[in-house]
Amino acid sequence: MGGFAVRGMYSFGEAAGSSVASLYEGSVDYAAGPWALGASWMQRRTTAVNTDRYALLGAAYDFGVARAALLLSTRRDDLPAATSGQGRFYEASVTVPMGMAGQWLLSYGAYHGQARAQSDARALSVRYDHSLSKRTKLYAGVGRIHNEAGAAFTINTASNAGPVVQAGSRPSSVVLGISHAF
Repeated sequence: MGGFAVRGMYSFGEAAGSSVASLYEGSVDYAAGPWALGASWMQRRTTAVNTDRYALLGAAYDFGVARAALLLSTRRDDLPAATSGQGRFYEASVTVPMGMAGQWLLSYGAYHGQARAQSDARALSVRYDHSLSKRTKLYAGVGRIHNEAGAAFTINTASNAGPVVQAGSRPSSVVLGISHAF
């Protein structure tokens, strides 16, 4: 449809007659030439008294020598300020090809909490990918998060949500690996 993709999803609640755990999402994406644009909205009923609402906007442009991308995201909920996760997230990233087999990936993100004091966080990461074949690549990277006194963001792993960290901490990671697609 001329570079456009429209998607939608609905998930019923956990029990008959209850909307708890229900979820719906919609997105519109556009890709043409060097541009890629996207917008998404999701609503998830987490308890009888709370609904999380997420909105995302993203854009990327391929300059040929590098691909730059921006992401803006908001989260709203119905929780009291002491437990609320309301906030805005921004991310800027760039991917730079290196020859025929490699690429550098650099990313900076910032979260601004809107319900609690000192709940902001910033993250920076850099990674290098090197293709060994069409389906196999090696990768190495580092990342660091700077949490304010009321924030406890962690670095996720490929298989789970990552280790629990103390509020105000500065978790970091080093990754080395091989990836093969079947």
